[in-house]
Amino acid sequence: MREFMKRILLENGFSIDENCLTDSRAFQADRLDGNGFDFLTVFFISQDEISIDLLTEIIEQFYSDLSVERGAIVGMDKNLTLLIMLKVDSLEYTSAIQSLIFDIEEDPYTFKKYILTYTSEQEAMLTSLFKQSHQDVTSFFNNVLYDTEKFSVFKQRELNEDSLVYDLVSKMFIKLPYLSIKNQHTRS
Repeated sequence: MREFMKRILLENGFSIDENCLTDSRAFQADRLDGNGFDFLTVFFISQDEISIDLLTEIIEQFYSDLSVERGAIVGMDKNLTLLIMLKVDSLEYTSAIQSLIFDIEEDPYTFKKYILTYTSEQEAMLTSLFKQSHQDVTSFFNNVLYDTEKFSVFKQRELNEDSLVYDLVSKMFIKLPYLSIKNQHTRS
């Protein structure tokens, strides 16, 4: 999923820095252009490792690392986003995981925080379908979102490849404001 996330961000104008953070489970993606700037820290962790204490410590370390590396950029501290890629055993989370997600995303300090959950099965399916598609990530994602069969199966809460892929792609659009849905109908 790490390479997939890097590819998404590169297609959306970000540069990737794998060396500015001291934790090897994370990378930094920055986008600086005439329209503004975005600073996204992407952190990969599994359900078995995650805890509020660990995340508090890691968030402080990320902020410290970025302050040293990027401290001269005006406004960076107000434009930091942390995307936590949380690998879960099942999409039916325990109440403890649900509570943890809520507590982290609602915490207003240091970073805007988003948690994107996915399973190993979803990761494998998404990667395989993407490779078969021979498309760029943005086109591939839009094709998944506009696939009425996948959407229908997803809405019926069936657990099969179509619904699991649709679930993951739709969550990416929700959690990554850099992604935008392309209008499938063009006006003449």
